[in-house]
Amino acid sequence: MENMQEIGFRWDSTSPSAFFDKIFSPALLNSRAIVLPRESQGMRHTRKIPQAIALLLSGALWAQAALAQLDHAPLTEVEGLDFATMLDAALQQAPQALETPVRAQQASDYAAAGGRFLAARPSLSYSIVDDRWRDNLGLRQQDFSVNLPLWRLGERRDAQALGAHYEEQVAQWSTYLNWSLAGFLRTALNDLESAEAQLALERQAAANAEELDRVTQRLFEAGSLAQLDTLQTRNLLLAQQQKVLDAEAFMVDSERTFQILTGLDRRPASLPPEERSPEEDPPDTHPLLRYMTSEVTLARDKVQQALQVNKGNPQLSIGTHSERGDRLQNSNDSVMLSISVPIGGGNIVNSATSNARRDQVNAEVALRQNRIELQRLLHEAEHSLYTVEQQLPLAEEQATLAEQRYTMAQNAFALGELTATQVVSAVQDLTTARQMLTTLRLQRQRFISDYNHLIGDPWIEELP
Repeated sequence: MENMQEIGFRWDSTSPSAFFDKIFSPALLNSRAIVLPRESQGMRHTRKIPQAIALLLSGALWAQAALAQLDHAPLTEVEGLDFATMLDAALQQAPQALETPVRAQQASDYAAAGGRFLAARPSLSYSIVDDRWRDNLGLRQQDFSVNLPLWRLGERRDAQALGAHYEEQVAQWSTYLNWSLAGFLRTALNDLESAEAQLALERQAAANAEELDRVTQRLFEAGSLAQLDTLQTRNLLLAQQQKVLDAEAFMVDSERTFQILTGLDRRPASLPPEERSPEEDPPDTHPLLRYMTSEVTLARDKVQQALQVNKGNPQLSIGTHSERGDRLQNSNDSVMLSISVPIGGGNIVNSATSNARRDQVNAEVALRQNRIELQRLLHEAEHSLYTVEQQLPLAEEQATLAEQRYTMAQNAFALGELTATQVVSAVQDLTTARQMLTTLRLQRQRFISDYNHLIGDPWIEELP
């Protein structure tokens, strides 16, 4: 019997095309049959279904289950849905938000550690000396003590500073998380706006192609045009209708991305256009830079902590000592007090803190790299914005000329003065000019949004 490959399907709701990719996957297409077991315990024979029938059955069954998931109700457009509300919804959905309470607990724990009286947990110790298993004269010594680890000079101050810096980083982490999510939200909103504008353009172009096809059919029926012209305009209409379907799919994808990001079933009807920030360089209060600076501060504190820990702590022991020479003597009781101080071992301390020093350098390098990258992206957005603003007047003039040419071509075609080929060319030029103008306008808004986000996102400062 030929070896058959078992093929399973799993619907991925985030990628509609993945379903059809799996149905028509090479593994399925290369398999010669799908094995179905018979309902007999004594026989393990199989029936083979030809590949074409198997594909048809599999496609029909899985397509029926998939169509329900492909349905996507358009998001409701709502007036007054502001950026802060959407950002708060995105924060509720963000997996990174799970870190916030853990970071807050960590800061609280470090702050509590810096405020305690002892450097570490105290311990109890008990020792006994007995000659029962040797001379058996009744000699016995017993020691019981409490061991108290003490702070080194400046160690408690360093521990308190570490706890305070952790508490400061919690607030900086929240601001950084909001800033990061604001970037994703801005991208999603820009994609929604682009998809909506593209869909409107394609539908308008389809309406123009449909009108041209209707006029061509009327002239053909009147005997004024050849059938070749009708085929040309019909092909233009079909191609434009395919572009409408692509634009609708892009609109659905954009809405799904926004919905996954925010968890909302509605989207803003409109957002006020952004104005470019007058700032030219990322300020020191930039959310990313402040967070990375806090990482450097904590790394520096951890170097001091590692030094103190590896140097060891003085230890104070307080207890009692009981002793007798033999069974005929009474026990002598006394109070025991001792202190131990670690000394020397500089090489050991330095080697034990080398990893902490490397972490500090890595944090400083990351801070500088992020600052340089912000500068680069900022200048890139600024240059792109300048280029688009220079192209906009040219695109506006081209769109105006294309509108005039289309109107003139439409009227001349109705009078039989132009061929269908010339009108189709005018329609295509008009569609291209409109798309170019709309694309440049959307790019300008997107570059302004990117620039404002890179400069530090002023909207974040307005959040409670």
